Amino acid sequence: MQGSGEKLFTCQANFDLSKPDQLTFIDIKTSTSAPQQESTNLKELQKETQKKEEKSDASPQSTQTSTTPLNPNVPQFATSTDKTFTYTSSKGGYSITLPSMKISYEAFTPSQSFESQGVKCRYGLRVISHANKDNLQTSPSIIIYECPSTEKLNNLNSNYVIKTAANKTFVIQVLDSAWFNFANAISIQ
Repeated sequence: MQGSGEKLFTCQANFDLSKPDQLTFIDIKTSTSAPQQESTNLKELQKETQKKEEKSDASPQSTQTSTTPLNPNVPQFATSTDKTFTYTSSKGGYSITLPSMKISYEAFTPSQSFESQGVKCRYGLRVISHANKDNLQTSPSIIIYECPSTEKLNNLNSNYVIKTAANKTFVIQVLDSAWFNFANAISIQ
């Protein structure tokens, strides 16, 4: 930034998360503001962060669900209607058809809590491309949560896809921008 005197600015950077080990800028936005206004915004941000930390300390098992919307305008993970993989739950009485065979998955019990909606999800399925299978536990591309049947989960942001089947609600959390088409193509029966 050029000029004289004190200048404060905010910066918003958007990244292509399809390759988490090789982050690439998609877009960057900056705006200048007066120093006094910026210090007020900084104080507000610090208060919000402190409140979130207090909430997470009070309930350590709950998972943070507020995320920044991802950019769906990136090259998408390849899906197929012919070569699919079906995961059948032995306890839940449902099948999830995933639109690719080039994936790795893992069932787990997340005890996921969508606190603002008052819904607790007890089972999950992490999914990632087979080429990145070593990152399945730490950086899955999507997570599918099995939740009780409810109308309360309709207010989630655009990083989530909601599907219902077998008297359950399934919340598909998209963690990688390149997986939006995949998430929307998932079939649950």
